Order: sequence, then C-alpha cells, then structure tokens
Amino acid sequence: MAGILPTIIDVSEHQGRIDWDAVKQNVHFAIIRVQDGTYHDVRLAENIAAVERLGIPYYCYGFYRNGGAVEAARLVSRAKAAGAKSCRGYVLDVEVGGQSVAGILSAGNTLAQSAGDNGVYIANHLYGQYASVASQPWVKWTWIPTYGVNDGAAHTPPRHYCDLWQFTSTGRVPGIGGNVDCNALNGKRDLASFTAGAKPVEPAPSGPADQSLPLHVLVGNTLAGMYGDGDARKANLGARYDEVQGAVNHVCSAKTSVLADEAQAGKWGNGDERKRALGTRYDEVQAEINRRAGLGGKSVDTVADEVIAGKWGKGQDRRNRLSAAGYDPDAVQAKVNAKLGVTASTARCYVVKSGDTLSGIAQKVGWGGNWAGLANKNGIANPSRIYPGQKIYY
Repeated sequence: MAGILPTIIDVSEHQGRIDWDAVKQNVHFAIIRVQDGTYHDVRLAENIAAVERLGIPYYCYGFYRNGGAVEAARLVSRAKAAGAKSCRGYVLDVEVGGQSVAGILSAGNTLAQSAGDNGVYIANHLYGQYASVASQPWVKWTWIPTYGVNDGAAHTPPRHYCDLWQFTSTGRVPGIGGNVDCNALNGKRDLASFTAGAKPVEPAPSGPADQSLPLHVLVGNTLAGMYGDGDARKANLGARYDEVQGAVNHVCSAKTSVLADEAQAGKWGNGDERKRALGTRYDEVQAEINRRAGLGGKSVDTVADEVIAGKWGKGQDRRNRLSAAGYDPDAVQAKVNAKLGVTASTARCYVVKSGDTLSGIAQKVGWGGNWAGLANKNGIANPSRIYPGQKIYY
C-alpha cells in the first residue's frame, strides 16, 4: 500500500524551518500545530504566514492536555493571533490516556463555537477509551494513526473507522529537511471536502440485506450505513425494514439500563457484534453491565496473565468473554503476544470487507479452500454469516 495519495502532512516546530514554496507542489493540505497544552509552538507564526501567502489549505491542531474548554479557547485564540485567517478548522489531538472525557467534550463544544470543519485525532491504542468523542456533533472528521513498520510507506490501516489515516512519522517531502508525519484519506470523505468546502461523499449502500441474518447483525449493519437511508434503506431491508428500523430507533432512544438488560439476555450479541449493534451507545451500556457484575477493574497485564493461564477460553469465545467483561480483546491479545514473544507475523487477522465470503478470505490468507478451518478457529457457527469489520484470525 506504499505511495498512497494525496499527500497530506501535519507539522510542528519539530520540522524546523520549512520551505513552504517547495512543499506546496507536493501536498494537498497541511495540519499545523498551534500548541501542546499550555506550550506555544515556536514555529506557528511563520508556518501560518507561509500557508496563508501561498494559498495552501490548512487546519490547526492542539495536542490536548486535559485543559477542557480553556485549552480549546486558547487553541483558537493563538491561531488567530498568529494570522490564521483561512484556517479550515481546528483539531483536538488526543494522545494521552486517562484524561477526562467530559473535559474533552467541553473542549469540543468550545471549538464548535468557531465555525469550521473541526476534527479529532485519537491515538489508535486509546480509541476504546475515547470512542464516544468521535461520535459528537462537533466532530466533522476523525484522524487515527497506525504505522506498521513505519518506513515512510503505508502498511497497516486503522481497525477503527476514520476519515484521515496518519500512516507514518518518517515521511519525506521536498521542502522539509527531516521526517514528517504523512496522512491519507481513508473514509467517506473526498479531497475536495477538506480543501474546497465540498460536502462529504456519502458511502454507497452495499445492496440488499441478507434476510436470514440475525436482527442484531442487521441493526449493526444499518447503523454502519450499509443499507443507506430513507427509501434506499427500505428497499435494501425489504420485508424486515419495520423490524430493523424499530430496533435501530430503540437503540438510539432506550434507557441505558434497558439496553443493558437486553444485552445481558443476549439480544445484541457479544464482542464485536454487540459493539456494532449498539453503535455509539456501546460504551455506556457496557459500563452498566460491568458495574452490575463488578468487572473491569483489572489491568490489561493481569488479564493477559489470566488468558495465558487458560481462564478466558480460546478463539472467538475468549474475545466474546473479554468484550462482555469490558476489556478490549485486541489490547489483551497484544499483551499476551508480548509476554509470549509472539511476533506480528505470527499473530495475524483479516478484517472482513463488504462482499467478502469466508471461502474467499481463506484463499486470500493462504488457507486454500479451508474455510471450515477458519470458521472453527474463530468460533463462527454459520460460515455464511460474516459482516464488514469482523476480524478473522488465521
């Protein structure tokens, strides 16, 4: 996946003095750091002056340090003081764990008072902690980093949805003397929506729904936009439209306690299926389930030791049990791999895309036609029922 275009950079004082005249020919837009908490980026004024002079589309970001609304207001005021007249929007860069989500939401609401195409950057390993931020009305786009081998090329797409993917911190762009973060479009937005004010391109529906799928899977697919909206959704869901739309409305409006009762009774599935079916309500519902069960207090390190000791089962059963207990199965598995010395090359997974079949995936990942083996390894009871975003381990 090397050489993904368009080239999009984010810069700070760490890049030193930038030759923006040379950069202009090699990038589509830039994201410029304003601050790190209370710290003022020393290259801000010169970077802003250059992109304003050259007409390079740009955004401004601040590395967030738990300062809430005050920090967000400072981000905007500093950018404007530096001459940011054409800034397209502001971005909160959330890379530190353990910060107040309420504080981040307050900061975002402050940014919303400044008209613009505002976004949020969330560190990939912290996405579970801050996922609720990405769904806020003031967030027009999300930005996530995953590097893989981090050699300047693009290798490992994010496992969470995002509009912009930071794929390396070792990129090279003429006009910048050293390494620079490089990014690529990854979601439903096209380049014009970032640079020319065009509306985001709506994702195309995947087509008619499989009428045999369980209700919670259809709900998850609907919330993910697979069946479109309005008349397109009605057509794609066919005879099950009323049932599915009623369930979607219920997920969006029901009390947390009611959804928790239903989840515990198995209505919304387990693991990734539950996350997908509950959408933006997942975190609050899972927190309520954990509160009732007195779970979620152990560290990832402790849970990894329990996994190694065999206390959490195997395969998909393990993932389901970890998710139900409020833990991120991928984070736990990464810790297990580290403890056991398992390398990335031996701990592999395939993320299902629209139109995939299990037999086709088996061919792609080198299992020949052994779809049954994949189904068994991943605890898939019905091999014809897989969905986009599902992780298939091999």
